[in-house]
Amino acid sequence: LEDFSDSNSFRIIRVNDAAKRDSNTGLAEKVGKIIIDALPLIKSTKILDSYRDLVLKQESRDFGIVEVGPNEMFDYKGYWRVKCFPVLSDQLCVVLHEITEEKRKEAQAKKDLAFAAHAGRLRLMGEMAGSIGHEINQPLAIIQNLVELLRISANPKTEINEEKLLSIADRVETQVERASKIVKSLKDLSRLHTEKESCSLEESLQEALNFFKVDFQIEGIGVHIASNPTPSLWLDKSQIVQIFINLLANAHYGLRERAEHNPDFEPSLKISLSPEGDTVVFSCQDNGCGMSPET
Repeated sequence: LEDFSDSNSFRIIRVNDAAKRDSNTGLAEKVGKIIIDALPLIKSTKILDSYRDLVLKQESRDFGIVEVGPNEMFDYKGYWRVKCFPVLSDQLCVVLHEITEEKRKEAQAKKDLAFAAHAGRLRLMGEMAGSIGHEINQPLAIIQNLVELLRISANPKTEINEEKLLSIADRVETQVERASKIVKSLKDLSRLHTEKESCSLEESLQEALNFFKVDFQIEGIGVHIASNPTPSLWLDKSQIVQIFINLLANAHYGLRERAEHNPDFEPSLKISLSPEGDTVVFSCQDNGCGMSPET
């Protein structure tokens, strides 16, 4: 680029071989033309606004990634890395590196990862269907008993005061909330597209533990939790819950394997969650069969 006097008349004075081979930009045919007319994406980088400072101070600058198209030059949405540096007192070298394909692969990798995580969550839900059903049936059974108590209370011969009725209503409400939380957890895990939110790790851990609560009780697994207050973090809650579930599932598998071969075995699980500097450490330790040397 040259012509130090007017930013609207900067012209392309030469291009390298790579630019000549680039059929998308057609720079080989645009030597001598005004840069804004020849390459509209330059305008969006503010290179022209910074031109004089860069030349006068002999400074280089990285303008980062620029999104371009679709427009009259590009029939697709593309991404370019744009850098520039002065080469003479009145000339500026602009380096354009197209990374559209890299960005496309990166976006596809994120999409594939999301689908894989979603499939993993659905698989876990299938494996824990029995425990989940039992966990939901518990509040439903309590509600059913309370409803029966209300029917009995409706008998004219039964004396029941307002305080007792309110107590029954409160207990029903508590069990409804309990069942609703379980259903919400299932909905969150089954969603394909999730968003980041302010999340409590203690609540996420407890949500994951709820899926194992019944199995742990039936199998006599002692669970010991040591948790120090941790700050809320901005993250995808469904993903962190899935991580907790995966680790708990691995521990559960090891405990069951050892219990099958040792009738006197007392399974236990120690869980800790604590902040350390600018990180939070989660530990899940069991006394199960452990991992094989190959693993």
